[in-house]
Amino acid sequence: KKIILLATLVLNLFMFNAQADDTDFRTWMNWNVSYNATDKLDIKGGLEYRTKNNASATDVWAFKAETNYKLLPFLKAGVGYEFHLKHKTPPLQPLAQRIGTVGRFDLSLRERFQHTISDHNEFRLRTRAQAKYKVNDWLKPYASIEMYNNLHRGDNFRITRMRYRAGMELKIAKNVTTDLYYLYQKQPDKAYNITGIDINFKF
Repeated sequence: KKIILLATLVLNLFMFNAQADDTDFRTWMNWNVSYNATDKLDIKGGLEYRTKNNASATDVWAFKAETNYKLLPFLKAGVGYEFHLKHKTPPLQPLAQRIGTVGRFDLSLRERFQHTISDHNEFRLRTRAQAKYKVNDWLKPYASIEMYNNLHRGDNFRITRMRYRAGMELKIAKNVTTDLYYLYQKQPDKAYNITGIDINFKF
């Protein structure tokens, strides 16, 4: 029942936002590979493809690498790098993450500092709160809210972007999971309806 309710809410949100003239429908697809080097250290890499203009044109190809180290049972720290094939913009993204568990719910708060190198430098602090529910060993629906704060001089943490995401993680094999999701992204001048799928391989 909870899964059906979540799917209904996501569908209604999508249909409502798709009617807006300033809303663009997009799709995202990720292929990720992760490797646990030790109990505390993991290494990740991935490839991402994004579309735009109501999914009719290519927006971004991105190549990603990331490593995380578990400092405490509830605290991770790491550093990541992404190279985007769009206007020659590679963002550099150190990150930190805290995770807690309440019953079947996994609650997490992630703070990510993002430095984008392009025609001009951009500095942002991305704050994401997420709740994930463990139905069983192979199904985990979740929802999250993320906001982008500008760190440029004079902006005073001005929020430039909001992301609302809901999805389901599905374990389809011992070392393979998929993440099916809907994301609504709101910016001052435009909004985006995004559907995505991540395919994750873990060794």
